[in-house]
Amino acid sequence: MTKKLNFDQLSKRERQIMDIVYQLDRSTANEIMDRLPESPKNATVRKQLSILAKKGFLIIEQQDANPHNRYSYIPAIPLEKARDNALDRLLNTFFQGSTSQAMMAILKKSEMDMSRNEMAVFKDLIEKERIKGR
Repeated sequence: MTKKLNFDQLSKRERQIMDIVYQLDRSTANEIMDRLPESPKNATVRKQLSILAKKGFLIIEQQDANPHNRYSYIPAIPLEKARDNALDRLLNTFFQGSTSQAMMAILKKSEMDMSRNEMAVFKDLIEKERIKGR
């Protein structure tokens, strides 16, 4: 049985690292260091990457081509699953679990700066939920 990974248990720096790894899809320690705030030390970042791998959040792949960046770091959890986890945390923390409140906040923030295609997708999703009786 696979252990369920909990993003809530990550430290602030570990979450920052994971955010960068997801943004880049595959990254080296140097690429991660360059994007982290507050200029952390090389050894500190490499230690945190090792810890994230031991916790099961990262996959480490060895690279033969580049002697300066010997390892690549890849998210162990697919982006879609991580996105769902982050969205659940956001909904529960700031919107008391209400998807509709979150959608209204997003629409207000975006000031309806959506393409016709995006609006059609929203309209279709709302209509499907209406038909389900939600």
